[in-house]
This record gives sequence, structure tokens and C-alpha cells, in this order.
Amino acid sequence: MKKNMRYFFYMFTRGLLYLFSLIWFRISIKGKENLPGYGGYIFASNHTSHLDPVFCGLANPWPLYYLAKKELFKIPVFGTLIHIYYSIPIDRAKGDIRAIKIAIDLLMSGKPVLMFPEGTRSEDGHIKEAKRGVGFIVDKAGVPVVPCYIDGAMKALRKNSKVIYPVKIRVLVGRPLFFQDILSDDMKKEDRQTKISQSIIRAIRELKDQLEEKS
Repeated sequence: MKKNMRYFFYMFTRGLLYLFSLIWFRISIKGKENLPGYGGYIFASNHTSHLDPVFCGLANPWPLYYLAKKELFKIPVFGTLIHIYYSIPIDRAKGDIRAIKIAIDLLMSGKPVLMFPEGTRSEDGHIKEAKRGVGFIVDKAGVPVVPCYIDGAMKALRKNSKVIYPVKIRVLVGRPLFFQDILSDDMKKEDRQTKISQSIIRAIRELKDQLEEKS
């Protein structure tokens, strides 16, 4: 699909999904003003459902690139759709240097990339510890991270279920994170990346606490 057609298809279907989410999920998205106006950034969210990439996409007013496990691209029709939706196949069974390099190149060229710091879905809804991979990419690309917390997605589409329930969805977008103040030049790269990852997951947990306080 040509570049302009791909963009039009993304934005058109995004509008339809937003209308559907308003009606079916009564979706509430707060904090969109925290998104950078330009330049690459990582949009980092908790992960409890296959619906999470959709809700993250609705929180961003422009196309959001996404690292998706390569097995999804083999599913008829669905694999083609996620390719159109700017997804990048990644082999989670081993370190996929090619996919990581693509993500870094996209960020450095000014594109936003969606990442789930936990690496995989949480089956109980609790936010797990972050993998070092997100810290590695941030350290290499030198971009800010926008934390996000999604509430309700796990109940809307439960594990192994094909039914999408009309559950209230709340999305809270936090302020961009920069890491110069927590890093030093004498730190080992593994420590730098671990500290970045831990800071991101801490920010997501704080957003969760904010939402729960308002409940």
C-alpha cells in the first residue's frame, strides 16, 4: 500500500474506532496535552489485553508504530491489517536486533513508537517489572518517554475470549520522562538501561494510583 493511502486508511479507521469506543466502551482519554508536539518519543503503557494497542493509538493523534510478535503477522487478514497499521514484526524468542534497529531509526527520524515495558501481557492486571529492552532503546535513541495507563482493557477482552464486553475504559497519559537527572557518565550501560526501564514502570504505576484515587 502506498504511503499516502496507508496514512489515510490509518486515520480513517482510527476515527471509526474512536466513535465505536465512545459508544461501546465510554472511553475517557485524559492527558493528551502531555504528548510532544514534534519529534520521536516512546509511548509506554501497561499491557493487559490485545485491545491495548488500539487504545494507545486512540490516545495519539498521529500514527503510532508498534513492535508486534512475528506470529501475529501469519494470521490471515489480521496480519495484513497490523502491517498497514505500522506494526513491526519482532521475534520475542530471541533478541531481534533488526526490529530493535528499526524502532531506533524510527524514533531518531521523529516517529513515535509504542512499547509495553513489561514485555508481555499481565494476566492478573498487576503491573510487572519492566524488561531492560525499553531502557536499551531509550538509551540508544535519546528520546523522551510518554507513560500511559489503561484501565478496564483486561475486562473488556478477557484472555482466550472472543467476546468484547462494553466495559468502561479509562486512559491516562502522563508527562514526558527525561532521564538526564538519574543517569551519570560513569554508569555501566546495563545499569543505565535498567534504571531507565525502572523509572518508566514507576511512572506508569503512579498513573494507575492517580486513576484509582479518582474512582
